[in-house]
Amino acid sequence: MIELSPSKIQTYMTCPLSYYFRYVEKIQTIKNGRAWMGSAVHKGIETAYNKQNNQAGIEEYLKSFRAQDQEINWQEEEPINVEKEGLNLLQVYLESKTFKNLKILNTEYEIFIPFSIAENLKTIQFIYDSDTQDSNKIHCILDAATKNGIIDWKTTKRKWTQDQIERNIQFNIYALAFLYLNGQQEVPIQAHILISKKEPEIQILETKKTQEDFKITRQIIFQIIKAIDNEIFYPNPNMLCENYCDYKSLCRCKV
Repeated sequence: MIELSPSKIQTYMTCPLSYYFRYVEKIQTIKNGRAWMGSAVHKGIETAYNKQNNQAGIEEYLKSFRAQDQEINWQEEEPINVEKEGLNLLQVYLESKTFKNLKILNTEYEIFIPFSIAENLKTIQFIYDSDTQDSNKIHCILDAATKNGIIDWKTTKRKWTQDQIERNIQFNIYALAFLYLNGQQEVPIQAHILISKKEPEIQILETKKTQEDFKITRQIIFQIIKAIDNEIFYPNPNMLCENYCDYKSLCRCKV
């Protein structure tokens, strides 16, 4: 049985050798401080929305950030400064019209997509049988689901481009999950980008995933499964490796 997720697929597309270290060898890594902060901001937003109480969201953020039940790599940043930065981001977002106008059905919406491999078509196909316990699956957790689309929250230091949201495989897979659930042929997606600056900014980017996106995404997943089955795990060096690769000390390819 094959078990995939958007993060697994994204990891393989970014660097197959990193996928090997993380998911085949299961080598544990130290959580990045910025990623830790981003997770806490997500929890703060979800709590504030579900309880319709901004203060509850802020308290949840602080609780989550300070829990630190694992080792964190702060990359020479002071944790207290990162905490304040995340808190500032969260407060600006919770006070925005964007947040106040949200109409969400579910947060942390979990979807499993059972699928089979169609070798002759070089793609994957959904399985709709009642018993899919032993089926291949893609496990998705959406930040937020609306009546007919998806909202995803991102924390970053820089604005995104429209190309980034169009090419992000994570969003394609989320849309594929919506297609599986309700047969929706076009899935609108909003990315709410929370930009950490001296004066935090909120950027809203939108895209719509269509049948062509679904077709290409299924084919990509098929090819990745084949590559993993054939143990194709090569390094993909790039300018982000030095600061962001968790396995640079193990990598045989030095940038």
